[in-house]
Amino acid sequence: MDGEIPKELLASYYASIPEKLALLRQLINNYKEKQGIEELKAFRFVLHKLEGSAAVYGFTEVSKICHEANAATMKWETSSSEFMTTQIINGLEFFYERIEKNFTPPISL
Repeated sequence: MDGEIPKELLASYYASIPEKLALLRQLINNYKEKQGIEELKAFRFVLHKLEGSAAVYGFTEVSKICHEANAATMKWETSSSEFMTTQIINGLEFFYERIEKNFTPPISL
């Protein structure tokens, strides 16, 4: 049992994946609407939490993508301008699609 996550916790985490994806989608939509630094910071905060929890629950690729997205978002926060808005939105969408694609739990526990 050492190092193994109990099935109940795994099942709970797997069940929460749609909520986590919905939150990321909402944060992207918030950025599209307001295009502010605070929206990027909120997205980055959630990415940071997801990076850690995904790694713990065996979604190493999702964790890596979150790490990349976190670094990119930090850069966007410091270089945000009207010119960058489209690039930032495209980047957020790109990372979301990669996270979604790799965030599929196994069929059975």
